Amino acid sequence: MDDFYKSDSSSKGHKSALLLAGLSGLGRVEGDARTEFAGDLKINILQQSAWSRAITAAAERGEQGTVALMAIAGMQAPSWSLVPASHLYHIVRSLRQVGLESEARMIAAEAVTFG
Repeated sequence: MDDFYKSDSSSKGHKSALLLAGLSGLGRVEGDARTEFAGDLKINILQQSAWSRAITAAAERGEQGTVALMAIAGMQAPSWSLVPASHLYHIVRSLRQVGLESEARMIAAEAVTFG
């Protein structure tokens, strides 16, 4: 992730933030590494909102359809550069939690590629 960040030319390292959020949501980054890298980026991918609490609750109940609809709502922006990293984290984590891991991986990859 450090090498990716060094070559990140996006606004304020947004692609790096999306990479961290996507990998964290997929369970591929341990807590200490996540905290350290988030600190370097000056972001909080665990940030809570009414929307994040709703998608997390739906995931905890195992509601695939609700999680999918909440994910769509969380990605509503003209480009990935305007989607907060915290939204991506909650989307990927929730999709994965309800058994939609391949969809979660696809969204994480697209966010980093086009962010």
